[in-house]
Amino acid sequence: MTKQDLLEIKQALVEHIDQATQGLRAEMVQRMDAHAASQEKRVDQAVRDLRAEMQQRMDALRVEMLQRMDALRVEMLQRMDALRVEMLQRMDEHAASLEESIRDAQTEMLKAFISYQEGQQIRMRGFESKDVEITERMAVLERRLQEIERRLLLNPPAA
Repeated sequence: MTKQDLLEIKQALVEHIDQATQGLRAEMVQRMDAHAASQEKRVDQAVRDLRAEMQQRMDALRVEMLQRMDALRVEMLQRMDALRVEMLQRMDEHAASLEESIRDAQTEMLKAFISYQEGQQIRMRGFESKDVEITERMAVLERRLQEIERRLLLNPPAA
């Protein structure tokens, strides 16, 4: 074997290795593309599954929140009604107490006014007796004045 033969064998081996490498490379690329496509499909499916699960959880959470809000609204309305009833009861109690206080004050004022009224009645009786006296005197004066006027009309003074 000559050097030339060895070079040709070497060249042939290199070409054969290059062809084998290219074939393996092409096969590897093809397998990797297939694997990547398969992985991409699995990832896409996982993403769709995750989105569906998230949507279900969000829907369930939304329903739960709405139920809790409705329950809270009902509870608030019940508490407000109870508070309204309590306030009305207290207002009625205060109104009754106020009415009683007003009646007590009226009673005290009437009692005080009665004693004042008794004193005023005594004074008024004194004024009435003086008033009768003055009225009688006025009546006497009016009669005298009428007599004078009648005399003057019957016998007018000579001018």
